[in-house]
This record gives sequence, C-alpha cells and structure tokens, in this order.
Amino acid sequence: MTLLESKTTPAAEAVTMVAELAVGLADSPSLLELVQRALELAIDIVPGCEQAGISMQRGNTIETPASVGPLATACDRLQEQLGVGPCVTALRESDTVRIDDVLTDERWPSFAEAAAQLGLRSMYACRLIAPHDRLAALNLYSTQPAAFDPESEAMALGYATHVGLALAALEKEENLRRALQSREVIGQAMGILMERQRITASQAFDLMVHVSQRSNVKLREIAAQLVRTGLLPS
Repeated sequence: MTLLESKTTPAAEAVTMVAELAVGLADSPSLLELVQRALELAIDIVPGCEQAGISMQRGNTIETPASVGPLATACDRLQEQLGVGPCVTALRESDTVRIDDVLTDERWPSFAEAAAQLGLRSMYACRLIAPHDRLAALNLYSTQPAAFDPESEAMALGYATHVGLALAALEKEENLRRALQSREVIGQAMGILMERQRITASQAFDLMVHVSQRSNVKLREIAAQLVRTGLLPS
C-alpha cells in the first residue's frame, strides 16, 4: 500500500481540521460567530468531547457567549450562578482542569451534584489566550465517565491555542474598527462646528472636549449626537 492509499490517521485528520479552523475563523465577521464555529469544530476534533462551551470573565463577572448542546449550556450557566466549578477554576487558578467522573469528584460538591442530575459525567476545561481585559476558558463535556484521556488533553490544548489567538486577533480588529468609526464621526462633528461657528479645527475639537468633560459623556458620543441632531449637549 502506498502512502497515498494509506488511511488517514486521527492525528492527521485533527491537523487538517485545525488548518480548516484557521481559514474559517479568519472569515468570521463577529466574535460570536467565531466562538460558535470554534465550538462545533472542538466536538469533532477532541476525542471524547460530546458538547462544548466557552466562558469569559471580565472583572468578577463570568458569562458564556456561546455553547453547543443543552448539557454544555446548562453546565456553563450552572457554574456562572454558583461561582465555582472546573471552568471557574481554569479561569482563575489553573490552566487546565479535568473531571474523570462527576459522581466521585469531591472538589466542587455543589456543582457536581447539580451537574450529575443534568447528565454530566466527565469534563475538561482549559484556559484560552484571550483579549487583554478578559479571561476565557474552553469547556468540553461528556455524558460518559473518563471520556478525556491524555490524547484528548493534548488535542484540546493545541486547539485552544488556535482559538485563543483567533479571539485576540478578532478583538483587536473590532477595537480598531470602532476607533476608526469614532474618528470619522468626530471629524464630521468638527466640520459642522467649524462651518457653523467659523472656528478652526483645533477650536472645534477643544470645544467638544470641554463639553465632554463638563457633561461626563465620552467624546465620541458627543460627536455622534452632534452629527445626528445638529446640537451639542447643554
């Protein structure tokens, strides 16, 4: 049998899927769509994974922007509500957390009891590279005990690196887009003031900054209101 005729190995298939992930995520128009695509592929790539979710923490608030499967959704929300669980620990204390059997794990009794009733048996959570002001974790779920072995962990960690980098890149792109949009609106507002009050660009900008500081409203919001209504806040 030649190399071309040989069967593709699971590892090779996973590498191909990760490559497809990189291409697919590059075309994602939003953070939410990127996360959703990533979760769907995680289920295909990581051995033992049946359902998946991504949790993010900003400050003390944990939220789940996307999940695939009712068990993943319920378990992610459960950890949000309780403030404890493997996902929370992965976010705040350890890069990775594995539960081989929720029925015998004693680390988070309140989570374990409720999750078992939902049908969870094993879980793997690993922290993602995330935008600078957030923590994020990939949460993988199974209804079978001991579903995640060392191969699963290695695959999940490699995959999580790609997803985290994609998240950070998209966040940077969205921030840049918002900054450009803000600059455009501020420029339009300055033009209105310059024409109306016969002042220079510097004077128009200083006037908006003064109004922003006095009213405690962000400069881009002051500019947007001026462009929209023709009026500066009193």
